[in-house]
Amino acid sequence: MSTADALLRVDAGVFEMLVTGYLRRYDPRLGSLITTGINEEGKSIPCPVDAITYYPGPPPACFAVASTTMARARLRGKWMGDAESIGDIAKAVAELDEWRTTQPDLPCTLYLATNRPLGGGVKLYRDAVAKGREHNVTVEIIERSRRYCQVKWDWSGGGSVEAC
Repeated sequence: MSTADALLRVDAGVFEMLVTGYLRRYDPRLGSLITTGINEEGKSIPCPVDAITYYPGPPPACFAVASTTMARARLRGKWMGDAESIGDIAKAVAELDEWRTTQPDLPCTLYLATNRPLGGGVKLYRDAVAKGREHNVTVEIIERSRRYCQVKWDWSGGGSVEAC
């Protein structure tokens, strides 16, 4: 089974751990990311963000992560929200705004991670970035083709990231 196929079948909690591990390696400022979206058993749980960290700087910054294994057809509603639910961007913005109560100019970044390729999702990408910009939050999308697609998961106890 290829890594891409394995990512499509991975449990949501495991995927969150893979994304968090990748981001910790991707950017040294994210080394202190804490997972908030999984429980002690490694299962996904409801939370405004799946991981978050405050980087004291200089310069200071706040980073949040929202991961999903949702099908591509439902990704727009998951990230942007719809008539039935508040989207991941809005939930993360509310959390990041709490950090800005004491540091109004705090730069904030939200990583939206999906285990699927965006395919023809250029408009979704533009819309997600624009929605973040409306709230002074940088949105970065991590989808299957980014570096973490090279994760080789050792099901007996962990994962490792190989350079692309």
